[in-house]
Amino acid sequence: MTQHRFRFFSFCTMMAATMILSACGPIRFGDPGEAPPAKEVVLAVDGVKLIERDLLRGDDLRSYQQRRYTLHANARLLVRYEMLMEEDLGLRDDLPVRLRLFAETADDLQIARNQMRACPITRNWMMAATWSAAHPWRGGDWTPGAEVDWEECVSVEAVDQPTTQLCGEAQAICFNVSRWYRLWVRERKENFGLALVSEAPVNLLGDASPGKAPRIHWHENATSMR
Repeated sequence: MTQHRFRFFSFCTMMAATMILSACGPIRFGDPGEAPPAKEVVLAVDGVKLIERDLLRGDDLRSYQQRRYTLHANARLLVRYEMLMEEDLGLRDDLPVRLRLFAETADDLQIARNQMRACPITRNWMMAATWSAAHPWRGGDWTPGAEVDWEECVSVEAVDQPTTQLCGEAQAICFNVSRWYRLWVRERKENFGLALVSEAPVNLLGDASPGKAPRIHWHENATSMR
């Protein structure tokens, strides 16, 4: 008699569970061919350096760790995220890689949208870089203003393009640098970063601006371990 009661109880439990799951809709265990869900990753750029014709010393305190940087025809901002070379990032190739900065004012934002470009740097550099040299030791001289690939420069993303909430914040500036990442970092295994250039004067918030320092943004598989 006890055995029959146990079987009846088990049957009732199974039926109740089935009814609950059915009420929630069809059960999906995932298509093995589907890519894992993506998660957004936003990290501060760890190499930010202003090079300007009038700043002759690489250790000039005005060239790094500043709240604001001013770009113009003779001043450029070098940015690089060192860890982007790591193989275990799990970075999704089918989703964009972005560089995000903030303009200081609404006027700066308009100038940036019309004038600013992000260009691949073609030579390794150090935080002691200046307008005329990638590093201060012998053989460190480079083309004034940094050696860049001008044909691969990208402009600020258009405001009407589908974008993330990250790029929708007031006075945010985003560059889609996916092509640079694929060509330079993934294929050539060279992460020299990007030079931000503008012929017209424009003020950007720097690496000493809490919450609004330059950021690198990508998507990675939810199962990725870093």
